[in-house]
Amino acid sequence: MLRRGFTLIELLVVIAVMGAVMALVGPLGLAQLERSERISEVQRFEQLIKDLSQVSFLSGRGYRMKLDGQVVHLSPWSEQNSKELNFKHLFFPAQQITVYGNGNFSADSVVFVVHGKTTTISLLTEVADDTNN
Repeated sequence: MLRRGFTLIELLVVIAVMGAVMALVGPLGLAQLERSERISEVQRFEQLIKDLSQVSFLSGRGYRMKLDGQVVHLSPWSEQNSKELNFKHLFFPAQQITVYGNGNFSADSVVFVVHGKTTTISLLTEVADDTNN
């Protein structure tokens, strides 16, 4: 007797094994996705700080950065209109930082919480020392 294909039992066993593997691997994939989103948001915020300092220096205009909760409000120094940036994974304690027209900040650092861990980013600019000792 020539047999072609698989029996229903064989197909159900394969489907059950695949389901069990997906049940074990799926949450790990979701956790990795959330971790990469957190890292991306931290990098986005760090880039925002660098860009704001450069724009302020190049334009000679000061900016205000108000951090509160998961929202960052950016506004030029002399204007009332502000741009809001929302972050899903970062939480900012209430703080306000001014960026002067020379690109320097009014604060030494900015603090935020990501995944329950408090993180501090230094806002001090490092000046390269080219003198030979």
